[in-house]
Amino acid sequence: MDHGTDAKGNKLVKRVMHRYTVHDDLDELEHLRDVSISQNTFMFLAPVSYYGKSRNSKNARFLHAIMIDLDYVGTRQLVNLLHEMERGVIPYANYLVSSGTGLHVVYKLDRPVPLMTRYVTGLQVLKRELTDRVWNANTSDSDPDKKQSQGIFQGFRMVGTATKLNGDIGNPKYKQPYAVECFSHDETPPATIPYLLSFIPRLRDKEEMDGLDALSALTKEVRKTTPIAEAKERWPEWYEKHVVNDDPLGGWLYGRAAYDRVLSVIREHVSVSHRYWCIFYLAVMANKCGVPQDELEDDAYGLLERFDALSVEPDNRFTANDVAAALEAYEGGLASGRARRYTQDFCERKAAVEYGEKMGHGSNPPEKRLPKDLSLKKARYERDLKQEMNGTTWW
Repeated sequence: MDHGTDAKGNKLVKRVMHRYTVHDDLDELEHLRDVSISQNTFMFLAPVSYYGKSRNSKNARFLHAIMIDLDYVGTRQLVNLLHEMERGVIPYANYLVSSGTGLHVVYKLDRPVPLMTRYVTGLQVLKRELTDRVWNANTSDSDPDKKQSQGIFQGFRMVGTATKLNGDIGNPKYKQPYAVECFSHDETPPATIPYLLSFIPRLRDKEEMDGLDALSALTKEVRKTTPIAEAKERWPEWYEKHVVNDDPLGGWLYGRAAYDRVLSVIREHVSVSHRYWCIFYLAVMANKCGVPQDELEDDAYGLLERFDALSVEPDNRFTANDVAAALEAYEGGLASGRARRYTQDFCERKAAVEYGEKMGHGSNPPEKRLPKDLSLKKARYERDLKQEMNGTTWW
């Protein structure tokens, strides 16, 4: 889809994604692999099975593997990765997939995990903690503080298909395209949830539990929700509107300053591996702050040249297509759609930036702040002291 041209006269194109349904017989995979190579186009596949025709989290049925994406892996990093597996520092992987410039570390699960609400959040936490464990200064040449952490529904380049080393769609740099290759370790048994939990220090208290019970307990720790029966009693108007009448949840608009702050932060603190997520974060904030789509696109495409200049490798360009893909998080704006559900913590973790970095607020991180009750107690004491000194009372 044509989106005009950039400052250099290059055409801005929104890439159109096609989705295919692969059945249990997997016959379609052979055809898709051939299409990918012949057309030099990328193809992604998630380790998730679905029911229905739509690939979304609501239709997700089972998770079959946990896959971790490692960037900037050279010979030394690969040796270190295998060494850490041998020494028991990180769990043994069943497969290592070379995706071009990165490596996918695949942990095949002994039993597919049903993607019910009670397990999904626990799986997300487990994958994030595993990523922090596997991606370290020894296994990747990038800054460990700038690592990427994807969700469990994330798709990865399909084995046997073209990689980005071959250039953009329809413009291959090589006559024999590089293909994604997979290497298996047949002696490694499929991973169990308790086995993976045993490598995460703060989650080891759950390694003796059944896998699904551990995930359920972890989900309850993270998601502090109110049972629907209790919500009906506490907020009857909300219950009538959103449960009985099924009205969509509304949202509120943040001040414009929040969007400007994020724009400033990502401009100054973006890193190579997180350029997409920085634009994604900007689109989410535009949605929450009521910024018009035209203005968002002007700001996002205005960052294109700056973001692209961060890398010098010809196979690691940041293009207008990447910007267009990230801008899909805007979803119409005005605090609507899924964008309003993306939290600040989620966006900052993905983009590897902090909201307060630009203005110096990062010098007082949450872990160093007073607890809320003590902070309020301090504020009330200062208030009362000032009233006593002035000989006044205002309450």
